[in-house]
Amino acid sequence: MRIFRQLECTPVFLIGAAVLLLCLPLQWCMALVIAAGFHEACHLLALRVCGCPVQQIRFDTGGAVIEAASLSTGKALLCTLAGPVGQLLLLLAAGRFPRLALCAAIQSAYNLLPLQGLDGGHALWYILESFFPHSVAATLCRLITWLVLLFICLLGFYATFFLHLGLIPILAAGSLLLKATNGKIPCKTGPLRVQ
Repeated sequence: MRIFRQLECTPVFLIGAAVLLLCLPLQWCMALVIAAGFHEACHLLALRVCGCPVQQIRFDTGGAVIEAASLSTGKALLCTLAGPVGQLLLLLAAGRFPRLALCAAIQSAYNLLPLQGLDGGHALWYILESFFPHSVAATLCRLITWLVLLFICLLGFYATFFLHLGLIPILAAGSLLLKATNGKIPCKTGPLRVQ
């Protein structure tokens, strides 16, 4: 029985994976891949439990994206949060596999940010859509997204220029800003996409 119809991997993803392999020690690369794989496995398990067929799994610049048929709001919220929340189970292995636990914690925290394209942004939309009319939910979703982005950018600026932590904080904030403003509208209905 086929689990999904199509598996796609973009060249940019392969180049990014090669750069990671060149820049990070193998133990960290393995921890990163296992944590990310567990995250996606949790999404797939939740989709399977909800009886939702997976249409495509795509690996691109943002990581893995699973596209599935539309679900009810409650099931979509469950499937969206299954990845980052399930990934937190890897923290139980912190004593034995500290790298894996650290990678899982960072990836989970990142994915729970209420930003477009991330699981937190999708979850925010499903929650707002449950309580407000579509137009109000869309406005609130955009407002919360921009407030979070503003806070992250200010935090990155502060960490770079006042705490003297180098360019990494401001580059990370800029990367999140670019990801969140890539032209997509985070507050929409349609097929379920989890990352």
